[in-house]
Amino acid sequence: EVLVRREAGRLLLRIRDDGKGFDLSGAVAATADEQGFGLRGMRDRVQLFGGRFSLESAPGSGTIVDVEVPLEAEGRG
Repeated sequence: EVLVRREAGRLLLRIRDDGKGFDLSGAVAATADEQGFGLRGMRDRVQLFGGRFSLESAPGSGTIVDVEVPLEAEGRG
């Protein structure tokens, strides 16, 4: 499930699945070589734009990725 909406000068994105999930503590503790670039790359790009990235997952319960990115004020640019 993918939800995208604009709200109060922000872009909100939620990606949710009902897959097998994974152990977040293990993913956070993993070295750069073990962790891969997918989630880390997403987090880094969101932070680059001044946004917030959160991740929820547990074995057997799927995964939720929430992203909030500020939008440029209208009339600027």
